[in-house]
Amino acid sequence: MINELESKWASTVEANYEKSVREIYARLDENYGVFSLSETVTSKLMWSFYCDGGRGIVVEFHPNHEWFNNKAANNDSFRHLRQVQYVADRKPEYLLATKDDDLLYTKTHEWQFEKEWRIIRNFNEVKENAGPDTYGKDVMLFEIPPSAIKAVVFGYRVAPQLEDDLRKIVTANADLKHVVFRRAVRSVDGRIEIVSD
Repeated sequence: MINELESKWASTVEANYEKSVREIYARLDENYGVFSLSETVTSKLMWSFYCDGGRGIVVEFHPNHEWFNNKAANNDSFRHLRQVQYVADRKPEYLLATKDDDLLYTKTHEWQFEKEWRIIRNFNEVKENAGPDTYGKDVMLFEIPPSAIKAVVFGYRVAPQLEDDLRKIVTANADLKHVVFRRAVRSVDGRIEIVSD
């Protein structure tokens, strides 16, 4: 009888935990944006997943720029760049013992190739709501100072028109005169190298 009660109690705690975690993520999703960055620009998987198979671009930032470190207090979990930690398993813990790192800055090992860093900001700080995406979610745009941008890296399959348009936009903006152009080159064996333009 005691084992049966313990098992029932454990199932209830587990179900409530999952529901609580879903609710927490829903509230975070409604109020905060996650700006995900990678410390690698030569990952084949990253170019494949996030740059349309090499047809896109990469924007390189100065990671020490003040925009990436706007803590309101020493224990602030938001408004500053933090490295994602990769773990074997994100085991459910009792909700009150869960830290922000567990919810916001941890992923499983299968994502380790991303070498991700994140900065999370409240939607109160957005510059513009660009309207819904294809999933019906609002696209919230934050303003990043031009001085935080270091380079634009064109993908190994970038369309010439996209490249020309971006070059014109960047060179026409006096605030971006420091930005350099680079190019991703994919070798026959699939390795990606970044070369100066």
